[in-house]
Amino acid sequence: NNLLAIDIFYEDLNYNIIKQVPAYSLPNLLGEIGGLMGLFLGASILTLLEFFDLVILIILNRLGIYRQV
Repeated sequence: NNLLAIDIFYEDLNYNIIKQVPAYSLPNLLGEIGGLMGLFLGASILTLLEFFDLVILIILNRLGIYRQV
């Protein structure tokens, strides 16, 4: 006369662990930017430094500090 039926249901038998990781690290991001700049602009950091050097030489030449021989 004493009968008890218990049904136990699990929502999920397995659990998924979701871990967030950055898509790009800083070195990868800088490399990607440099690669795209070289691809689209045909420029590199060396080209930018040479352009900066040219601007400084022009300014110094106009001020009379630097003269080419």
